[in-house]
This record gives sequence, C-alpha cells and structure tokens, in this order.
Amino acid sequence: MLKGIRAKGGRVDKVYYCPELAKLDPYCRKPNIGMALQARRDFPEIDFNKSVMVGDSISDISFGNRLNMTTIFLKTKTSEEISASQYENIDYIFNDLYNVFLAF
Repeated sequence: MLKGIRAKGGRVDKVYYCPELAKLDPYCRKPNIGMALQARRDFPEIDFNKSVMVGDSISDISFGNRLNMTTIFLKTKTSEEISASQYENIDYIFNDLYNVFLAF
C-alpha cells in the first residue's frame, strides 16, 4: 500500500493498526477511538471536525461519527450492506475511492 501511494506521489506519515481480536473489544479497534486519539497525540494539529473517515463498514462510520468526522461509505462488492436507518449516519456514499477523490 505504502509503495503504491508513494509511486503516485502521495505521502503517509504513519500507519496505525490494532492487533487485538475484535471479540475482546479493545480500545484501539474501531468503532472505538483509541487509534484516532493516538494519532492526535502523535500529530497534535489533527482536528477531527475537519477530518474525513472513509470506510466500507458500519464500524468505520461509527468511528467517524464518534469523533464528529465527515463520513464516507464505500459501497463496493465486498462492503457490508447498510440498513435504511444507518443511512442517516453517513454523510456521503461512493462506489469506489476514485470517485471520492473526484468529488473532493
């Protein structure tokens, strides 16, 4: 991933991940906000109100909502189905990441 981003002129300052299993509900695993808070400790200029969460799961959207981020749901072949009631928590829906970049 990083190699591909760099090859296109992009930059990633740091990658965060949670090694614990979801069934343990660790603070670092989405929709919990531990990774976001760690990122803000590392980069204090992060403003979640000006940040965007892009994801293909409801836990991604919940993560963004908990931090008052703009949320973008990627509706791809492998993304989970979303119910009618979940649409109200999503700011934008796109079929792929390419179209997200075109829109913004």
